[in-house]
Amino acid sequence: MGLTPQSLRSRSTKADFLFSGLHLIVLWNFAVAQPLFDLFSRTAEFFVLRQSPALDVVLFAVLLSVVVPALGVLVVWGIRVVDAGLGAGLHVLLVGGLSAMLALQALQMLQTLPHVSGLVLLLGAGGIGLLASVGYHLLPLVRTFCTLLSPGIVLFPTLFLFFSPVSTLLFSSPVDIAQVKINDPPPIVLVIFDEFSSISLMDENRQIDAERYPNFAAFAEDATWFRNASTMSSWTPRAVPAILTGSYPLPNRLPTVSGYPRNIFTLLGGTYAVQAHGTITELCPHALCTQFREPWSTRMQSLLSDISIVYLHILLPEDQKSALPSLQARWRDFAGSPALLSQAEERQIPAQVWEALQDSLIARVSMHIDRPQVFSNFLRAIQPTQQPTLYYLHSLLPHAHYVYLPSGQVYSVDYGLNGLTKETWSGDEWAATQSHQRYLLQVGFVDTLLGQLITQLKAADLYEKSLIVVTADHGVSFRPHDNRRSITETNFADIMAVPLFVKAPFQQQGDILDRNVETIDILPTIADILGITLPWPVDGGSAFSSEPRAGTEKASSLSTHITLDSFDAEVRAAVKRQAQLFPPATPVLPKAAPPGLVGQRTQDLPISEDAHLAITIDQAARLAQVDPDATFLPTHLTGTLHSEEFRFIALALNGTVRAITRPWPFPVKGKYGRWSALLDPQFFRSGKNTVEAFGVTTRKDRITLVRAAGSPQSLPVFQPPTDATLLTSPDETDETIVTPSGTGQSLTP
Repeated sequence: MGLTPQSLRSRSTKADFLFSGLHLIVLWNFAVAQPLFDLFSRTAEFFVLRQSPALDVVLFAVLLSVVVPALGVLVVWGIRVVDAGLGAGLHVLLVGGLSAMLALQALQMLQTLPHVSGLVLLLGAGGIGLLASVGYHLLPLVRTFCTLLSPGIVLFPTLFLFFSPVSTLLFSSPVDIAQVKINDPPPIVLVIFDEFSSISLMDENRQIDAERYPNFAAFAEDATWFRNASTMSSWTPRAVPAILTGSYPLPNRLPTVSGYPRNIFTLLGGTYAVQAHGTITELCPHALCTQFREPWSTRMQSLLSDISIVYLHILLPEDQKSALPSLQARWRDFAGSPALLSQAEERQIPAQVWEALQDSLIARVSMHIDRPQVFSNFLRAIQPTQQPTLYYLHSLLPHAHYVYLPSGQVYSVDYGLNGLTKETWSGDEWAATQSHQRYLLQVGFVDTLLGQLITQLKAADLYEKSLIVVTADHGVSFRPHDNRRSITETNFADIMAVPLFVKAPFQQQGDILDRNVETIDILPTIADILGITLPWPVDGGSAFSSEPRAGTEKASSLSTHITLDSFDAEVRAAVKRQAQLFPPATPVLPKAAPPGLVGQRTQDLPISEDAHLAITIDQAARLAQVDPDATFLPTHLTGTLHSEEFRFIALALNGTVRAITRPWPFPVKGKYGRWSALLDPQFFRSGKNTVEAFGVTTRKDRITLVRAAGSPQSLPVFQPPTDATLLTSPDETDETIVTPSGTGQSLTP
């Protein structure tokens, strides 16, 4: 009979089966379901941003609390029917495992203590799980205690669904559509880009850089550019409602029509037909907006996959998370975070498998939603109609991940966020600069899309007569040791400054106004142009009003107030910094040392060889057959530097130096010596292209290229100096999902 208690050995009593299964479901709910319910109760935006209908949320709660653990119980019961001893042993093992998972979460508070590693916590949790399984095995009181906890099976999902902000997703009140009289209502086009700072558009004179962004420059000649426009929040679920409602975002309010019933859609829905595209907030009533949703099976598969990854981030100690997919800068499909492959790893992938893998990664870098396709769908909807139409688009561009050239071609299967830890850049200026470069290239793609929008409006004979507003929800920052998205005292200009262009119907000439305009002024400005009075109070006012805004302060999440003068000064400083990092050129090319190499032919430069230098290029084989017009263009090169002496790498494409780079001082996926560079796509030719990487030396102002003649297998990789202060790894992620009042939000765009 062994040590198995009679209550577990019996196969004749239904109660034994029921209570043993009940105990597993109870432990599952405490160890797995309750932590997730608690987390998503505080971050219900997770479901809004995924466009999860009420049914998905309810199914999530039922699956998590009942169905999934019940399936596990059925498996255990099936094994017990075949072999009672094996089934009983498996049952006790699961009791110990779930107890250990619960203990591990409780023990994480000890991580702040010195010399307490993740391994220590794992061992401690394992010990507690072992004690729990033995206690459950031997002591009836322990099993009785588990039975007494069984109300949690119902209590946890009930609290989640009916007594948390999630409840507002399940129950919505009727929404009133305003009835306003508009004389000769014009078509309205409202485009909100995402993570787009107006600073990126400016040259050193604070004018639109017409060479890099010709379509924005052309549009500005017909529209009014509010150059000092600023956002209300760095968080989309607050920033977009501020634009659409004309009021300051409210704490603990979900970005849904129930949370914000007074918005542009309910204001104009009685007069206008609504074409809403790409929105990840749900402020438009379903009666006005037909919302595309993925098939149920696709939605649930994605949801369950993401939930499992989020749970592992909750469960594991900080130093055990490096192998997990990152949650940074994403709001769904966390499993789609590809790693950089080394050349040795890439060689082991057969060509046909690589092609399939590359296609998969290209799909994933579009953040599951095909962002260019969403824009194309929006353009197709712009057609002459009998009823005046509001064309609305919230585009997830130029939001990370940074993978698009200005042409719209994808050039990389990584995400352009190297050096980022917990949404904060490392101290490595070069890593932040390279990410900044990739962002500016993606802004170039946004410029291309704006040109397509203007072309489509003119083709439909709607451009002149339309009221067109182009803006963004918030900006983004690329400063070493500073946050990428949360507003700080040093980066507030980067994140708060957003583009705002307003073209009134039949406006003939552009203008630049430096007034203190905020995104809450957009809806009142639209109402002003339409000649209507808003039927409810708002915090904003028309940007064209002759009455200046009361006060000179900007609203932001900073505890200290920002005056218009300080905002303007910081914007000017940020524009100057950007101009220094990226001298005027098309496409964007960061300023790099040593200078004077880019554009020179290698045959005109002194070249030596060094057997102690080796440089791998991961994509070398992909350049053997290049189609410059293909969807994917391999302009992004990565590799590993094997050297103890060289720090700079010159990359020559088809015999001419086209980029200078250097390795990062932090490990990527645990590997030092990794480097990255972008080549100008205009210099690729159809068919075979050659690329060679050289070390660079400078002696007495004489630059010499050094051909890497060593073997990567026999040389050590680059190691940063031991006294370097820049060693923060982009893979030492500590992503958490916090409440709207917190400092970060890993799951939002």
